[in-house]
Parts: sequence; structure tokens; C-alpha cells
Amino acid sequence: MKTSKKRGRIISGEGGYRLGITQILTSLVGCNKNILRNQFADLSYQYLNCSFMILIMNYWLFKTEPDTFGIDDLYSRPNQTEPWDGVRNYQARNFLRDEVVVGDEVFIYHSSCKVVGIAGIATVVKAGYPDETQFDPESNYFDPKANRSNPRWFRVDVKFKQRFTKVLPLKTIKALPQITQLGLVKKGHRLSIMPVPENEWQCLCNLAESN
Repeated sequence: MKTSKKRGRIISGEGGYRLGITQILTSLVGCNKNILRNQFADLSYQYLNCSFMILIMNYWLFKTEPDTFGIDDLYSRPNQTEPWDGVRNYQARNFLRDEVVVGDEVFIYHSSCKVVGIAGIATVVKAGYPDETQFDPESNYFDPKANRSNPRWFRVDVKFKQRFTKVLPLKTIKALPQITQLGLVKKGHRLSIMPVPENEWQCLCNLAESN
């Protein structure tokens, strides 16, 4: 099946027919775009082998300390898949709960290490659901105020997609004139989960793959 890098498209691999579904539905029913993305996300992954596919993709950067869990650990996991848990910031939690959906792509960013930067790419294979570590008294991420009827913290599952030959260093990213919106280059921005504009994602991917 052929796909498009553009968001909010229905694409037919057989006939090449394209329709801006997100824009049309938003104008018809007045829905928020993220609501539509969440409604259609499971369909986009469930019907990858069908002649039609809904592709509404966003891009993200997830920070992790490689001494604890890095791109190599993700590669070695069963099915190369792992829950991304332990996020305990409310804004980052909101991203995981409300905006990150199946099919989104993620930069895996190594922090607090010798070479800080983007190490590879993962794909979201399960949208936000309660983070089980909040309920586990033995976990470092236990939250006594959380309960199953009203969970406070959420996680997504990610699957390994690509490991860059070399980590794309933060100092290189900050020196790029094309990178202006990514939180990494903004002062005081310390979120462990952050959106990446599509044009900046493509720029960073091209640089990392040619590095």
C-alpha cells in the first residue's frame, strides 16, 4: 500500500484516491482534531492490510536515561516492544493520555549520559492506558493517591523501528537554524515527552541518517 507523509488522509493503494478526512470531518461536526485522531487511530493500525487506510500521524520525542532503558534495550525486548511508563509530569502525562496515538513516530532521546541526543526511532503501537507502576507499592513510581477507578498516570507502548548509526547530539540540534519549535532548543523546557513539528522531524531524520 502506498502512503502519504501528509496527515489526515485516506489513501487507496489501488486507485490512488485521496481525501482530507480530518479536515472534512472537523468542518462537518466541529470536532477537535485530537478527538478524531483518537477515534480513528485503532482503525489505522487494524486495517494496514486493507486497500484503504487512515493515516493521521504526529511526531514526538521521548526522553530516557540509557543506563536505565535505552534504544538498545528496546531493540532487545520481546517483539521489540515496551510500555513507556514512569512519566510523572502532568503536561507530559496529558500528551500520553490524550494526544499520542497508534501509528505516531517517536524519537528516542538519550539524556543524562555521555552523548546526549537522539538515538533512534520507535513507533507507537498502543495508545494511552493507565500506567500500572502507579499502583505498585514496590515501584519507584508508586503513587498512593492513584486508584484504578481514577488513574493519575498513563503510558503508551512503543516498538523499535530504527537505531541511528551515531547519536545525533543535542549540541548539533541546537545549532541547526531550521530547528526553532522543538522544546529541546527552548530555555527551561524540561518535559520528557514533547511534540516534534513535522518539518523539524524530517530535518532531524535526514541529518541523523546521513550522520
